[in-house]
Amino acid sequence: MKYLVSFFSILLFISCSYGVSFQIHNNTNSKIDSVKISGGSSIVFYDIKPNKTVNKFMDFRNTRSMNDGAFTVEIFKKDQVRRQNFGYISNGIPQNSSFMLEIKKDTVKIKTQ
Repeated sequence: MKYLVSFFSILLFISCSYGVSFQIHNNTNSKIDSVKISGGSSIVFYDIKPNKTVNKFMDFRNTRSMNDGAFTVEIFKKDQVRRQNFGYISNGIPQNSSFMLEIKKDTVKIKTQ
């Protein structure tokens, strides 16, 4: 029985995706040039049109860092760059499996899902 529980625990761990899903919603009236999310790894969203939503997955399987930290979002729009930290990474493992970032004219609303 002990081996059976161990086997299913390992199987569950292997079958789970090891990373974070990000959903970006541009809730403004203008195009966003790009959005970069970093923390352990990085992903970039390009050309996000007004009132559109885009999705990407940040894979943590090849990340070798075992440090604590946070995610950083950088929003590039014309000649402006906005930065904001969010979330938490403990021992190189993200604490949430997905985030929804709603970009508004003057704020970024971040929800975990």
